[in-house]
Amino acid sequence: MSGDEVLNLLTIIAKASGVLPRPATILDGEVFAISKALELCVGDLDITTDSRVAYRQKSARTVSARHSPSWRQSWEERHRAHLTWVKAHLDEKQFIQRFGDDSLWRWRLNQAADHLAGDRANKAVHPAAKAQILQVDTLVSTISQLLSHLQKRA
Repeated sequence: MSGDEVLNLLTIIAKASGVLPRPATILDGEVFAISKALELCVGDLDITTDSRVAYRQKSARTVSARHSPSWRQSWEERHRAHLTWVKAHLDEKQFIQRFGDDSLWRWRLNQAADHLAGDRANKAVHPAAKAQILQVDTLVSTISQLLSHLQKRA
């Protein structure tokens, strides 16, 4: 079955969002989502994440002070979460080159999740701060594209 066929079989059955306690990082948001999925779902979970740190933290033997706080809520259940890491900030062609066409559905799934999270975050942000965040996001995106381009040339 191709990646597109797998993606067509997937259905969003629920969405969860909320405001994280301050100060919260992107890592905290990723781990919070994993923790909530473990809390609300039964059985094993196949989870795609673009957070390498969350992926590594889940594999640790014990939870430590360096772990995102949400792990403490789900640490004993983490064995049910089967995480697959995908690299963020790749276009479709780059993703296929790195992970293969059979995994393209994970890229699309991660894109959709990032879009949903971004929409929710935009609704939670005060309008005065929104413009500043968009400027920083644009700068980060531009720098990421430049670094990717320079890496290809090296």
